[in-house]
Amino acid sequence: MNLNKLTIAQRIWSLTIVAVCIILAKLAFGLVDVKHQLTEDYKHRLSSVIDVAHSIVATQHRLVTEGKLSTEQAQKNALKTIQGMRFQGNEYFWVNDMQPVMLMHPIKPSLNQKHLGKLEDPNGKQIFNEFVKTVQQSGQGYVDYYWPRAGSDTPVPKISYVKGFQPWGWIVGSGIYVDDIEETYAAERNRQVVVIIVAIIVLLAASIFIGRSIIIPLQQAKDAMDDIAQGEGDLTVKLQVNGEDELAELSRSFNTFVEKIRVVISKVNDFGGELSHSSAGLTGVAANSRSQIDHSQNEVDQVATAITELSSTVNEVAGNADNASQIVQQVNDQASSGQAEVTRSINSMLEVANVIEQASDSVNELESNAQNIGNIVVVIKSIAEQTNLLALNAAIEAARAGDQGRGFAVVADEVRVLAQRTQESTTEIEQMIESLQSGSQSFVNVIDNGKSLAERGVEQSQKSGEAFEHIAEQIQQIVDMNAQVAAATQEQRVVVDGLSNNVNSIHEAFGASLNDSISIASSSQQLDALANELSELLAQFKT
Repeated sequence: MNLNKLTIAQRIWSLTIVAVCIILAKLAFGLVDVKHQLTEDYKHRLSSVIDVAHSIVATQHRLVTEGKLSTEQAQKNALKTIQGMRFQGNEYFWVNDMQPVMLMHPIKPSLNQKHLGKLEDPNGKQIFNEFVKTVQQSGQGYVDYYWPRAGSDTPVPKISYVKGFQPWGWIVGSGIYVDDIEETYAAERNRQVVVIIVAIIVLLAASIFIGRSIIIPLQQAKDAMDDIAQGEGDLTVKLQVNGEDELAELSRSFNTFVEKIRVVISKVNDFGGELSHSSAGLTGVAANSRSQIDHSQNEVDQVATAITELSSTVNEVAGNADNASQIVQQVNDQASSGQAEVTRSINSMLEVANVIEQASDSVNELESNAQNIGNIVVVIKSIAEQTNLLALNAAIEAARAGDQGRGFAVVADEVRVLAQRTQESTTEIEQMIESLQSGSQSFVNVIDNGKSLAERGVEQSQKSGEAFEHIAEQIQQIVDMNAQVAAATQEQRVVVDGLSNNVNSIHEAFGASLNDSISIASSSQQLDALANELSELLAQFKT
């Protein structure tokens, strides 16, 4: 619900209606609570009076236990006393036993000494059996049933409270009629309804009074504003201020506001003439500014053309620098590759020199071993010659001995033959050793030559590597210089671009200024027209 669509009066009445609804709801819930509370109060009173009657029976029983009375006399005394007891006017007590047999009923003596187990109310409830059942289960309690009032035969709703006395097997009971509770409730309900009606009437009267005290000043303020807005525009009107509440403050604020508006309109009326005069001068200034801006804009266009040509030149230089940088970078890459190849060649030559060095050492060792073998062969040859001489001498001596030395001569001859074969073998071995030594010497010479060549190759490769390093350093210097050129060109390009942007900004600014001057001229004309219109509008107000 949008409260802004409701008037102040409607809002006040809405608040009043809500308050009335709350009061009525409170009344409804309160009456329910009142009825429940009344019922509980009656039940509490009923249990209290039953406790009194029960205490009388207990007192008589105590006299019996003390030996002061007989049981029969005590029971008669108790029944007689209870028979005469009344509460709330005509409400009475009765006593029955657990059979159930009525022992004493003060209103209907005809029930005395009768068995009432089959006595039922109109709803079929066996009343006295319910009394016995309640006492057996809880010792005491409430029972609802129908029973006629004294002097009437029509059963009406009744609530009774029964309490058992175990020593004698008695049940003491009494009840209240629901009609009595309803009458009390009706009286309380009528009283509260009257109070609520009076409260609602007072609330409505207060709402009307308060509403008028709010609405009337607001209506007066609205009428005054309508007169200013739609009437003759009389700014000398004043609202009546009564009291110190918010509405009085509103009236004061309205009067202050109208006074300020009157002063402002008076000043604005004075400023209107000055504004008309100033707008005429502003038109001339705008025309002069437009002429100067046109001249400056032409000069800026010429500067922009020169900067565009300079930018093209810088871009061309930057492109050439980029191309040169790429070529130099390629040369640098190739020089680096050549330097790497020379390094690998040097490493290979060093490996060859190492292998040749190892081969030279092996050949020298072989030559030394061959020399040692030759020396051994000479010794063997010398031994063979001596053995041959000894064998020859032995053969001669055996010949001299004749038949006795024949066997020895054969052995000496065999030894001589072996010595000769040994000499021949050593001679062949000596020749082979000499041939091996000659070949080893030749191989040593070849190895030495190869070693010298490898060392010269390593030396030349190292010189080539140094040359490539020098070339790489020179190329790197070229790369650095070219990078500096490219950086300088890039900076120059940025400067030229910035200058071009600045010139464009100036050109746009002059264009905007030209448009502004045109707008100023147009606005000054409109301002003059508005000043005249303002003067006409202000003339409508009475200050």
